[in-house]
Amino acid sequence: MDLIKFSIENPVKLTVGVILSLLFGVIAYLATPVQLTPDVTEPELTITTLWPGASAQEVEREIIDEQEEQLKSVEGMDEFKSESSDSMGTITMRFAVGTDIADARARVAEKLNQVPNYPDDAREPVISTVNANVNAIAWFILKPIPPTREDLNNLIAQDPALKEPLAPLMEGTKPINLPKLNLLADQYPVLKTFTMGRNNPALMRKFAEEYIEAVFERVPGVANGNVFGGQEQEFRVEVNPTRLAAFGVTIDQLRTALIAQNQNTSAGDIPEGRQRNVVRTLGQFQTPKQVEDTIIVNRDNSPVRVRDVATVGVAYKKPDGVVRQMGLNALAVNAQQAPNTNIKEVMGPPREDLDLNKDGEITLLELGECTRIYGNNLRIACEELNLGILATKGLYMEQVYDQTLYLDSATALVESNVYSGGALAVLILLLFLKSVRSVIIIGLSIPISVIATFMFVKIFGRSINVISLAGMAFAVGMVADNAITVLENIYRHFQMGKSPREAALQGTQEVWGAVLAATLAMIVVFVPVIFVEGQAGQLFRDISIAIACSVGISMLVSVTVIPAAACWLLKNQKSASLEYDTSYGFSGLFGLVRVSHWMNELFAGAMRRMMSARGSWLWRLLVVVLFCLGSVWSSILLWPDTEYLPTGNRNLIIAILLPPPGYNIDKMIELGEGIERQLTPYWAEDAPPGSPRINDFFFVARGRMLFLGAKAVDELRAAELIPILAKAAGSQPGVIPIVSQSSLFDSGLSGGRTIDIDITGPDLEGLVEEAQKAFGLCMAQFPMDQGNQLRPIPGLDLSSPEVHIIPKLEKAAELGVTSQSLGYGVNALVDGAFAGDYWHEGRRIDLVICGDADYTSHSHDIENLPIRTPSGETVRLSSVADVVLSRGPEQVNHIERSRSITIQLKPAPGVPLETAMKTVDEKVRSVLMQSPRFQSGVYQVRLAGTADKLADTWYDLKWNLLLALLLTYLLMAALFESFLYPLVVMISVALALVGGLGGLKIMNQFVFQPLDM
Repeated sequence: MDLIKFSIENPVKLTVGVILSLLFGVIAYLATPVQLTPDVTEPELTITTLWPGASAQEVEREIIDEQEEQLKSVEGMDEFKSESSDSMGTITMRFAVGTDIADARARVAEKLNQVPNYPDDAREPVISTVNANVNAIAWFILKPIPPTREDLNNLIAQDPALKEPLAPLMEGTKPINLPKLNLLADQYPVLKTFTMGRNNPALMRKFAEEYIEAVFERVPGVANGNVFGGQEQEFRVEVNPTRLAAFGVTIDQLRTALIAQNQNTSAGDIPEGRQRNVVRTLGQFQTPKQVEDTIIVNRDNSPVRVRDVATVGVAYKKPDGVVRQMGLNALAVNAQQAPNTNIKEVMGPPREDLDLNKDGEITLLELGECTRIYGNNLRIACEELNLGILATKGLYMEQVYDQTLYLDSATALVESNVYSGGALAVLILLLFLKSVRSVIIIGLSIPISVIATFMFVKIFGRSINVISLAGMAFAVGMVADNAITVLENIYRHFQMGKSPREAALQGTQEVWGAVLAATLAMIVVFVPVIFVEGQAGQLFRDISIAIACSVGISMLVSVTVIPAAACWLLKNQKSASLEYDTSYGFSGLFGLVRVSHWMNELFAGAMRRMMSARGSWLWRLLVVVLFCLGSVWSSILLWPDTEYLPTGNRNLIIAILLPPPGYNIDKMIELGEGIERQLTPYWAEDAPPGSPRINDFFFVARGRMLFLGAKAVDELRAAELIPILAKAAGSQPGVIPIVSQSSLFDSGLSGGRTIDIDITGPDLEGLVEEAQKAFGLCMAQFPMDQGNQLRPIPGLDLSSPEVHIIPKLEKAAELGVTSQSLGYGVNALVDGAFAGDYWHEGRRIDLVICGDADYTSHSHDIENLPIRTPSGETVRLSSVADVVLSRGPEQVNHIERSRSITIQLKPAPGVPLETAMKTVDEKVRSVLMQSPRFQSGVYQVRLAGTADKLADTWYDLKWNLLLALLLTYLLMAALFESFLYPLVVMISVALALVGGLGGLKIMNQFVFQPLDM
């Protein structure tokens, strides 16, 4: 069937086909997942094991080493890392792209079951398919409900002096700004009743895990919810060491008694008539009194109970992390997106759309209707919690980060580029063709090609994101090429006096082969890109699919829609002429046409003279060679160092602070509050003139790290907050700040454009020495005052203070004290030791044995702790053990089972990643390799992180470029039936390359734009 002739003769059928294509394209657009970036799937498993009270080296030796021994041979694993820190060990396993993560998880679980044993009070390892460091799509802050205007008016009635300072906060109809009210509370303490709330959010961690995190994780499309900050409840048996000694009770005996009593045991069943009576022995603690009444031992026929040596009750654990937002203590809860889900459906509609009655209030009835309309989503879940269980506790959850806002702004920018690009293309066509009808014909190809492309995006299982939309924006100009080629030839035949139908049919038939060749050549170029592996490869697929499908559809449109439309639109038009009026003015494009005619004649004259000259073949060969060599030489000169991926302009500034070793959580909070005070003016309306305003600020103290986050009121000025946060963070003594803008492709706090210098070896002291040397070399080449960021992971010293208790083996054996019982006893008296579970208000919490804080308020008190021995004696701890003050690591990292320290470098924004890589390789790695430790092969150094990905991607792209050139050549050879003619066409590639590089060079004179992947 002649498709061209069929299209011209059946315009109704063709119109129906176009309408169906547009209809299904729109349906596919609505059904395709919408995300900020494509799913860059690097299959990853994280194994987390908790061991309360254990040091980093104990976790490494007793848990991580044992697990790594079993996991080392898991099939398909590409990367094997671990972190051992206080009370927790984490193993991260990264697998090859395409690995079935469910199958990998099953294999890992099977291997973990082969670990011989774990410490008694260590928890079961938890396997997760979502890394906790992966960026969340939403963050929520739990804080007290702001007071109403009525509450404040009642307070003003009691104290009229508050009227003037509270007046600005009571303007308008929005809820009272709690952070600003908190600032006034420093001056007017009576306001603290509102800022503190009935329930302190920082004491609601367990509640948040069970009632907020669980609700979020039930939302379709949410993979994980995580709670940060706050304190957990525990049931404490707080012993008095002196009374223990007086009653002749050891902590081991207390522990044994509690564990033995705190048991429910099934005892089978007794059939009796029609009934089956289940028999159970109930000993599990239900009330504090049951714990108090537990008999530990009998002394002289008299029972010694728990209440004789300890007090019991529910209390809060030591905080392991603290969250503050805009000066208020809070809890943070995030939500991480599951793969292949629509972020906009997961997040839900804007909050104002949930107010169906538009009366300024959202009710549970409205939320029920919204659930029916929009389905279950995070925003509805948040509002239901606020109106339900949170309201009863005087709490309120505010969403402070929403990835859909950046998604909407990013996609809106790309969509505007699509529209403006299409409009400019149509305008240029109008200026040159000077025919509204012809522009209408060509303009049809752009929306048809772009909208129909969404069908293929859906078919290929991709998502709508800034990358795929960018591909469509790039394709706007390309899809018009085929239509212009066909239409120009139709006009040529129409100019010759043929009827519109003849001109459309013959004009299209004459060039459809060339259009097909050009289209296939363009599509073939993108085919190899689909097979590039790694993060960049997965990003390229979206661009490749978008451009290839758009161009392919445009070819079909150019040989069907364009001739049919041309035939219809040209019916009533007289014979057209494409000769341009070269007079000055609009018709001559203000002299541009005259200049182009002059240049065209000049070039054509030169070609005619060259072709007619004696030995013209030699001249032609010389010109071709000179142009090719000149293009190659110019490309080499213009070729810049490469970058990996663009950073974007996300409205989020992150600062990571590395404090001196050994800082406790109270000191970390003090650091954070000091920085907070310096930044308060930037959100309290008295910022320095011209400075960017802060819309939101938070800090999180967790483990040995403190990190801050800030958002700007004007999102376009977010980058201006970097020096402000850097100055505030750098003012704290002994602190190393790393401040950067969150990137479009960041993955957690350690993502972005980084070069990781991984140093591995067996000995911590040797590792620290070599890492310090590497850090110094990096500082010399990349000064931090020039915008470079350097971060040692985990640290550059072993100076975290430790107290080592070393048993005196002979004396301890003589008294019957084992290392295990001694260690458990000291753990209980110092930090609290796990001794089972306790059910409190329907929730299970830890039951711990702990000592009176007065006995261990200072490290030198430890040696004086009274220890009751099995032999009946009471001795001081120093009698059975040496107490030694020492130093040790706060965290121990492994790479491929070897201990490691990583120096993470983030080059300044104006330094291409490839340039930094070369410098690191020549000035840092090469110097380190001269050390005897590295020359022996025991210690190793490698470049990893984004640098590793850049090298791998560049290697893949080089071979894919050659493959694309080969495929293009072979395709054109098949179409032209010649192996020579395609070479003539492909000479233009060199000219195009130098043009692109030249344009990039010119652009960099005004705006920094690296050559990224």
